[in-house]
Amino acid sequence: MPVTILANADSIPTGADGDNVIRCWETRAGKRETPSLAGLLHTILNGAFRAVVIQFNFAFFGVQPLQAMIQTLRERGVVVYLFFHATQDVIQDGRLVSTVRGLGGALADCTRLLAHGTADVNRLKRFGRVGNVTLIPHGVMYAPDILARHQPDPAVFRIASYGFLLPDKGVPELISAFALLQQRLLALAAAGKPCPKVRLELFNALYPGSVSEQERTKCVTLIEYSGYADSIGLHTAYQENEQSLAALAACDLVVFPYQKSRESSSAAVRMGLAAGRPVACTPMNVFGDVADIVHFLPGVSPQAMAEGLLELVMGLPDWRQPGGVTSNGCRRMPGSR
Repeated sequence: MPVTILANADSIPTGADGDNVIRCWETRAGKRETPSLAGLLHTILNGAFRAVVIQFNFAFFGVQPLQAMIQTLRERGVVVYLFFHATQDVIQDGRLVSTVRGLGGALADCTRLLAHGTADVNRLKRFGRVGNVTLIPHGVMYAPDILARHQPDPAVFRIASYGFLLPDKGVPELISAFALLQQRLLALAAAGKPCPKVRLELFNALYPGSVSEQERTKCVTLIEYSGYADSIGLHTAYQENEQSLAALAACDLVVFPYQKSRESSSAAVRMGLAAGRPVACTPMNVFGDVADIVHFLPGVSPQAMAEGLLELVMGLPDWRQPGGVTSNGCRRMPGSR
């Protein structure tokens, strides 16, 4: 079945668009006025599409324009599947900015509402939607051949991060935490305690848009002034999943240092799990559905992360024994939930 991708026109593509890509709408993020979805609706109706799958994010669409478009599509006989990446109300400075409840009758007009977390499913039920709601958990990539070809270097303990380089993902805080970790390891070594050599690999690709470039500039500055620039690698080129998995599999620990998130579930953390390496996360609800198979760091600050990383770095090398590297972390950090 041929699939046409109706993408936003206000992004910076990472590569050439395929023949099946049509750019016909603008995102809501960063704009004072909520863009109309008239161009998207026109493209769908003129293209005689029988079904449309919409990936909903509050930064993508205004709720009212989306509601009107869905109702029009239903009236024209177009089947609508609506994926939710988050359903929590957006509240800023104590003021309600946006809510899924604002979609109103459009929720009933959709053939299927799909969510990645049980909290989202239950929230949609509270909005009166039961019969057309489906839970679809994020999957985990399975590539044992890649894992077999890429193993950690016993001479260096590599800590990795993964995901798009965006604010609130915690990459700057992780850089600061790594500098603190290095200082604590040096102090332990000076006291005569054997300590591994550590390195930080940041596999955080640039996301189209200036906000990601700004985050990269911030990270470059932090790395330069950390005192440990030679031990930190910043990799911002986009990689295919197979490349990313190989890179993570060659590390000893994968860290997701999120500072805050309204997302109900993380797709990125599943790449860390797929790599068969221990995974550490900050104590955020977005990681709740993998809580039984990850480590939770004591907090989100660089100091708290450094404390948790120190315990893991000093303990995880023993997991390199046969059968140990795929345990993916079943211990808990002190003070974590």
